[in-house]
Amino acid sequence: MKINQTVFGGFGGIVSLMLLVAITASWSQKKLIQSAEEVTFIYQIKANLNALEKALVDAETGQRGFLYTNDISFLDPYNNSKIQLTNTLSSLKQDLSKEPEQIQIIAEISNLAQQKMQELDETILLKKSGQEKEVRDLVLSGEGRIIMDKIRIKVSQMIQVQEANLVTKQEESNQIYILSQVTSWGSTLLVIILGSVISFI
Repeated sequence: MKINQTVFGGFGGIVSLMLLVAITASWSQKKLIQSAEEVTFIYQIKANLNALEKALVDAETGQRGFLYTNDISFLDPYNNSKIQLTNTLSSLKQDLSKEPEQIQIIAEISNLAQQKMQELDETILLKKSGQEKEVRDLVLSGEGRIIMDKIRIKVSQMIQVQEANLVTKQEESNQIYILSQVTSWGSTLLVIILGSVISFI
């Protein structure tokens, strides 16, 4: 009876350990997949923030080209950037809907972006109507540059938050991987020990 109990108990322990490994592996896989999705999401947010800033720079580039040359074709980047800006802001608002602080900053950036586009619109309209002095005065006022500086600061703040989130997610992934490895190898070692003990008995 003692031998039977030892054998059944030993194999029961082995089965329990194998179940533990299977459960841990399944949990680790799910967590790693979730972590990978979150990392991808963070990279998407960063890409959209960079795209937002690029759209405003493109708009400004198109505006300057038109002011210098009076060639309407230079306004193509400006016109395209309007669509890009709207789509990017909409995407960011949707992606960050569960983060109130980030949504607040996005709202501030959206307001500043609107001010920037209005400033560009005004200079373009003045140029088209031949009011060169007014265009020069508005450009030299530095209003557009001040708005862009504010936007860059806020975009930079948001990117820093996302980079901090990225570091956190990467650390979590490493911890999950280490736990999975320890459980797997530790259980394997215990199975070998139990199997050896049973075989010896």
